[in-house]
Amino acid sequence: MKYEDVRPTITSGDIVAFTHTGWSSWSDIESQIVRMATRSEFSHVAMAWVVAERIFLLEAVVPEIRIFPLSNFKEFFLLRNCVPLSIKAEEFALSRVGEKYSKWEAIKGYFGKNKDNRYWQCAEFVSSVLSRDGIDLPGKDTPTDLVRGAMDVLGCNLELITNRG
Repeated sequence: MKYEDVRPTITSGDIVAFTHTGWSSWSDIESQIVRMATRSEFSHVAMAWVVAERIFLLEAVVPEIRIFPLSNFKEFFLLRNCVPLSIKAEEFALSRVGEKYSKWEAIKGYFGKNKDNRYWQCAEFVSSVLSRDGIDLPGKDTPTDLVRGAMDVLGCNLELITNRG
């Protein structure tokens, strides 16, 4: 589906997933190493946040948790209408903006659920936000386990969205 067609239906709390396949930069190589180490089909997950008629991602990336416009991405997977983002979960997510990201945390996610600490990785962050609403997805803190858990437990549908004209 095209981004422009789905954009009006995206709500705060929708999960956004990415599959990274590039090898052209050091950042690409690092993403691929983490993806291989965690045996993850998806390389990154984030949460949609709709404010002032704009759609942003709340995401844990190098170097820190940030707020970033979703429209800047050319292609992504969307798990729509999974879980409405409660005020409690939104406040938690926003209170973490600026906290540090750790690639080591991403690799540790493959070995089990990470504990909240002063360093984050993408799946751990989204999982922690969901847990504020009593939603604990099964599996490890990896992008793929989070996507599969959301599909199985919450009944989310996965759609490929493109932002190309």
